[in-house]
Amino acid sequence: MTNSYKKEYPFVGYAGFGGGAGALSAKSSAVSTKYVDEVFSTVPYIGDGTNSHKITNGIPLSTTGGFIWGKERGNSGSHYQFDTVRGLDKRLKSNDNSAQETDTFYSSVDSDGYTIEKTTSVNISGNTYVSWTWAIKEGLMDIVTWTGNATGGRQLAHNLGSVPGMVIVKETGGTQDWTVYHRASGPEYKLKLNSMNAQGSTSSWNSVVPTSTYIELGSNSAVNGSGQEYVAYIFAGGESTAATARSVVFDGNDYLSLAASDDFHLTGDFTLEWWCKRTSTGTSPEGIFEIGNYNTSGGVLIYTYQSKLWVYQDGTDNDFGATALPPVNQWCHYAIVRSGSTNTIYLNGVAKGNFTNSNDWGSSTNKTFRVASNYGTNFIGNISNVRLVKGTAVYTSSFRPSTEPLTSITNTVLLCCNNSSTTGKTTGGTITANGDPTASTDSPFDDTAAFKFGADENKNITKCGSYIGNGSATGPEVYLGWEPQFIILKQSSASGNQWRMYDSMRGITTGNDAELYPSSNGEEDPDNEFLELTPTGFKLKTSDSAVNGNTATYIYYCVRRPDAIVGKPATTGTSAFTMDVGNASSTIPTFDSGFPVDFAMMRNPASADPNFIGARLTGTSGNKFNASPPESSSDFGSQWAWDSNAGWCANTNYSTGTQSWMWKRGQGFDTVTWMGNGVAGREIPHSLNAVPKMMIVKTRTDGSIGWAVYHVGLNGGSNPEQYYLQMPGNDNAANSNTRWNDTAPTSTYFTVGNSSRVNLNNSNYLALLFGDVTGISKCGYYTGDGTSNGSHSIDVGFQPRFIIIKQNNGTNWKKYVVIDTLRGEDNIMYLNADTAQSSSDLIDISSTGWSFKSSDELVNSNENSNRYVYYAHA
Repeated sequence: MTNSYKKEYPFVGYAGFGGGAGALSAKSSAVSTKYVDEVFSTVPYIGDGTNSHKITNGIPLSTTGGFIWGKERGNSGSHYQFDTVRGLDKRLKSNDNSAQETDTFYSSVDSDGYTIEKTTSVNISGNTYVSWTWAIKEGLMDIVTWTGNATGGRQLAHNLGSVPGMVIVKETGGTQDWTVYHRASGPEYKLKLNSMNAQGSTSSWNSVVPTSTYIELGSNSAVNGSGQEYVAYIFAGGESTAATARSVVFDGNDYLSLAASDDFHLTGDFTLEWWCKRTSTGTSPEGIFEIGNYNTSGGVLIYTYQSKLWVYQDGTDNDFGATALPPVNQWCHYAIVRSGSTNTIYLNGVAKGNFTNSNDWGSSTNKTFRVASNYGTNFIGNISNVRLVKGTAVYTSSFRPSTEPLTSITNTVLLCCNNSSTTGKTTGGTITANGDPTASTDSPFDDTAAFKFGADENKNITKCGSYIGNGSATGPEVYLGWEPQFIILKQSSASGNQWRMYDSMRGITTGNDAELYPSSNGEEDPDNEFLELTPTGFKLKTSDSAVNGNTATYIYYCVRRPDAIVGKPATTGTSAFTMDVGNASSTIPTFDSGFPVDFAMMRNPASADPNFIGARLTGTSGNKFNASPPESSSDFGSQWAWDSNAGWCANTNYSTGTQSWMWKRGQGFDTVTWMGNGVAGREIPHSLNAVPKMMIVKTRTDGSIGWAVYHVGLNGGSNPEQYYLQMPGNDNAANSNTRWNDTAPTSTYFTVGNSSRVNLNNSNYLALLFGDVTGISKCGYYTGDGTSNGSHSIDVGFQPRFIIIKQNNGTNWKKYVVIDTLRGEDNIMYLNADTAQSSSDLIDISSTGWSFKSSDELVNSNENSNRYVYYAHA
């Protein structure tokens, strides 16, 4: 048998006999596979014991082919691996090294998932399961089978179309261990998926990094035994092969120097940026750059010390405020930007602090520049793509760092550490190497050939990397550039710790990280609190050696969540927001949505009842819009379940008298959590991919602090970032810079001040962000005219099903009025009050908005000359 390239894949239409087509066929298909939720999915399900159990996950497996990984959650049971290349009747088990089994497991793959035929094992009635599915797709994953020939140097072709970041190989007909290549370990090492062992040296990959077209095999029987059958699951996430995707390695005793030049006398605006990866865990100062001579007037030293980045000049140290260094062994991007007299530091694109200094950097008599300067200990680690732009403040607010090597833009005077030679550069004068720095192909840049997703098909959705633990409950924060929905990680530097699998569908939340272990048949452990998701990656929250042992190395593979950038856009209002009444089910979902719910409000509208709220990111802990308690699980507990693709909650008490309002994250809505630091001007990243028009924020840990509300229509739309509303109160909009720091939100971040409502030190926060989506949602404002005859109409461009209206000036009673079409537009309730709904013929909803037709509640919606803000959703 020869290599099973894509031309040998089974034909489309014969899915039951081996599953769909390979990547070459998928290219020519009219089926869209450019959004993450079209090529990867997590589905928790409950077995029904039938031979026709359909798993609907949105993946067009009958066209693309793919890989299915399943596991029983509530009981011990093997991890099962199926794929359409070997055939749906064959399964492997990652928790042991046994050969594949043949049985009738799945009957077919479909245009939106697959069908289970087995009535046991993967489908026992009443048992809980999870299924992860990957489509075969360039930039995501590929599957290749072959017959070994025991010949070292064999090049095994694949159609991933990009450099792999992780490869998992199993001998299908025998008992060889699962063998794993990972970008962070390199081709000289391997891990075993069915083992807790550390990485070990290997000949499996012939010491050759995989390329975008092949994997090179050694003669090792784990991957290439003579006459043996194998399968490889090949995942994207490899390094860029661009000529400038390079770095320079410094060992603490060497540096680069550039001859004196006017370019290094910085007299006005400038931008100095670079990527670096620290490999030292020491606490001594480490010099990164020196401009001029730091011991003489005007000279500047930029160095790290005590977990901060410092600038020293003329006897004065500046530390940019609360700048924290990223974890050891992780690439990060820094930019120091001067605009006027303000010097700002950006870490991974987020402003972390600033100081005022209008002095020249460098001097007119010493115009030299050093990389890895000799102060304390020279920098230890890698530095890549150093760019100095003289005369321009390139960044004036937070940004997302480039995913590709930097180029020489206008006013660039230096661009170096991006060459196959340590002294090579794109722009600048002669560079001299001092000591023995070395050039490296290690860089922060991923292979851009894997950037195939999103509306413009230019974004990535997988990431492979590593980090070093610090053994602290305040663990390292791993920067990915986006929020993940799926994580596999493993300690690679020592034995004794399991592989671990997490996903946001089952839960990565406060006190409830649902863990499964690929190398073990153990049931799901839902009680650990190891991880926290962030808008740009994930953070470790434990000192447990499983994920954060001091100085231990961990490798990871992540899949991006379907955010507003790479997620499939909503085409109707009901695909992003819906309402339902309870079905009194103890099995999730009590409230049906038809999509994964990321935020929900729930109450009995006909009774005096709190407006309970909860979010997928916060798990079983919830809060109330009409009160200001700390976040708690006492009112909710395990009944507030989120592990469903089609709804949420599991509670027999919630029947048709209880209603839920449910939102999906994506275009028009996002949720963000963070830990406050008390520093005004803090910028919080988000993934709305648009400017938020309304934000509702609350501390999750302090019961004396209520909600803060931003809306684009405050103060009549004039400088709304200077104003705020509160809940549960009925107050007017107030002017204060302590909420939003008088800074308008942007499409990538929003800014908080130092108010306890938004940024109390060491307090956890939740933010709900709402935006405009044409034909689906809108945040707007208007001035009331006092009429009640239908003459005053609000045009939103669609027929709304849900409306919030709030007066924000005046002297009268003015609550947050809520109207929705499930309860009927003639019933109103209040977001910030627990009073029962009341009958009020307040508005008429039309195909484009609504009009006011009643004097009832007029003060709350249309009082003459008063200003109102609203949020409406189709």
